[in-house]
Amino acid sequence: MGYVLELRQTVGSRPLIQVGSMAIPINEQGQVLMIYRADLEVWSFPAGSMELGDNLEQTARRELREEAGVDAQLFELLYVDSGAHTYFKYPNGHEAYNVTAVYLARGITGMLRADGEETLDVRWFDLDAPPDHSRGVKEVLPLLLERRSRGEL
Repeated sequence: MGYVLELRQTVGSRPLIQVGSMAIPINEQGQVLMIYRADLEVWSFPAGSMELGDNLEQTARRELREEAGVDAQLFELLYVDSGAHTYFKYPNGHEAYNVTAVYLARGITGMLRADGEETLDVRWFDLDAPPDHSRGVKEVLPLLLERRSRGEL
């Protein structure tokens, strides 16, 4: 059981400040790797909560491996997102204000694999043609498109 789930046993569904990381895997063709989340039934980037003793990059690396079955050679911090707009109520009723370190992940190795529990599918998508996606993707997509226009992706 993870740290946040242990906290939930004490605080129930009340809002928590939840710290985590998001990995945006990008390949040499400029495509991004997305996962289909089982809980929200939406495409997203691999992301999850920090565990005790982890740093933010370790969290991004672990979530990428657990949710998509791949690793990355390089993680580049894009930004840290926080504030009132990060409030989220999960389908199970748990509430959180998320503090999320958003990383670009490059040099992807391994075989794409959905874990069948948190993720039901894993695929590469062109930035210009993403599938229906989560709020987190909507927030970061303009930044990715801007970086691509400057030749940084």
